[in-house]
Amino acid sequence: MTFLRWHRLPWAAGLGCFLAVMTWTVLVTPRYRSTALVRVQDDPSSSGLSDALSAIPGAGMLGLSRDEVESEIGVLTSRRVLDAVIDTLALTVRRPAGERADVATIAVRAPEDDLDGKLTFTPTDGGTWAVDLRLEAPSELAPSAATLVAGDTLRVGGIWLRFDPRFEPGEAPSPLELRFTPRYEVREALVDRLDVRRQEIGSRLIAISFDDSDRRLAAQVVDRMLAEYLSFVARTERGDLGSTAAELRRQVEAQRVALAAAEEALRRNQERSGLVVPEEQAAAQVKRYAALRAELDAAEVERRAVAGMLALTEERAGQTRSPEAYRQLATYPSLLSNRAIQDLLESLLTLENTRSERQLLLADESRELRQLASRIAEIERSLQRLGTQYLEAIAVRSRSLTAAIDTIDGELAQLPREEMTYIRLLRDRQVLNEGYLLLQKQLRQTELREALRLDQVRIVDTPIIAHPDDPQFPKVWVHLVLALVLGLSVGTAVAAAQRSTRPV
Repeated sequence: MTFLRWHRLPWAAGLGCFLAVMTWTVLVTPRYRSTALVRVQDDPSSSGLSDALSAIPGAGMLGLSRDEVESEIGVLTSRRVLDAVIDTLALTVRRPAGERADVATIAVRAPEDDLDGKLTFTPTDGGTWAVDLRLEAPSELAPSAATLVAGDTLRVGGIWLRFDPRFEPGEAPSPLELRFTPRYEVREALVDRLDVRRQEIGSRLIAISFDDSDRRLAAQVVDRMLAEYLSFVARTERGDLGSTAAELRRQVEAQRVALAAAEEALRRNQERSGLVVPEEQAAAQVKRYAALRAELDAAEVERRAVAGMLALTEERAGQTRSPEAYRQLATYPSLLSNRAIQDLLESLLTLENTRSERQLLLADESRELRQLASRIAEIERSLQRLGTQYLEAIAVRSRSLTAAIDTIDGELAQLPREEMTYIRLLRDRQVLNEGYLLLQKQLRQTELREALRLDQVRIVDTPIIAHPDDPQFPKVWVHLVLALVLGLSVGTAVAAAQRSTRPV
């Protein structure tokens, strides 16, 4: 018998190990997994800098090549998001086994109340339930009611519960238990069972998974994480865009006022100086100046010529004591083209012809011949007066041309300064106008982004509630194989130990 027991020991050890593993697999509380997948959109404003940093040798070791995906993973696992999930879902209150929703709906009103203990609901006669609160640390805290029925609300410190027990059809009511866990332990367990990682190297997809014995709560945790994270991103983006839009509106208004002042200054300068197109106006003034100068020079030449002619005729008239010398004025081209002189010359010619004809018939002392001679002399003196008046007209015209030239000289002398002032005012207006248009464009883009609020993160797969027959842990067939391997390993080890201790 001793020999048989000795040889059966390895088999017994291996079988015992196998049965222990399988028993633990059957009795352990299963955990269910809920998974979500999100995609982080490219950020055009930082992609260029990120690519440049990634291209630096050794940037990965220094942490310079990390993109926004890793930053978003850090935000997802931040204390801000995790605490919001804990408070929203009241994860400090759990059911030791089973789903918490089958006992009560729970809300946390005062997160600062950190309880450690258990709350038991025991069915009594009449459909009521007795409430028993037991805390690890001595406390005067007590539930708001000692008994309650389904649908009642119970308050324990800052935690509110709506009691709603659920049982399978035909199942008798049995005591229900809820466990209060300190907040730090809940956070540690949440971090331990939460997995947030990049799906693949270089991918912009983030996989979020959470394992828990409460399959509904597992899906709620992932869903709540996404909601809190997206809310945080939306608030941050709206806040940034809102402050940017407000600052841009202020800058646009200031730029508009400055532009209006520059336009008004340019308008006043144009009205005062008369400058509209300085280059063309300056060219026109120079052309006008040249034309007037040429006309003045021609008038001066003509004035000197007429003055010389008058002086010559006056001298001859003084020597001969006869006005016939003034007939020489008619030989001057400008005077000859004068209509009045032409009329006088025509009259003079007619009178000369008449006198020649009458001299053949009458004596020189006749009254008619004397009248003709007097009329001829009067016309000759008229030629002298017209010559003098023509000279005076030329002088007046020369003075007018000189005054016009002096005016243009003054305008041309001031033109460079006026043009520089005009150019400076025009430049100021153009610069302000370009800045105003640029700010307007940026404001419209910011307002459009603020209106559309394009999310940087897009949800690809939403979390779902796992099937009751599909736990993430334990996997029966996997544990069966592991139990067989472990049993064989233990049996082999025991057999080897027996051989080493068997007496020779």
